[in-house]
Amino acid sequence: MKSVCPLFKSVAAMTVIALLIAMCPAPSPAQTTEPETAGDACARGTMDGSRADTGMWFFVGCALGLTGWLIAYIVEPSPPAANLVGMDSTSTMHYLDCYKRAAKQKQSGAALGGCAVGTGVTLAIYAVIVATASSSSY
Repeated sequence: MKSVCPLFKSVAAMTVIALLIAMCPAPSPAQTTEPETAGDACARGTMDGSRADTGMWFFVGCALGLTGWLIAYIVEPSPPAANLVGMDSTSTMHYLDCYKRAAKQKQSGAALGGCAVGTGVTLAIYAVIVATASSSSY
């Protein structure tokens, strides 16, 4: 009897190894990560909310004074939609609640700071006008 060709043996061995690897399930990333807890979602929402851009609210407070601060306090901030992708409903609820709380605090603080700056500038202008008017006598 003749011996089996060495090339056939190596091809057969590689085929068996490939089939064994294909039959073993590989863990997917979804299986290896734990679901996000409510505390984790809230912490992430608070962190993202504290990074919200508030430049516009500073100018609203500066231009409108206390009315601008009130508007900033009433308006509900909303996170970028990309932050909500892949979250379950409970985590989304906790994330949104904490995000809105942190972002609202930051935007109303920026508007209040703008209100203070706007009031200071207005008082300085009035002081200059009054000083100019009182020093110029006819």
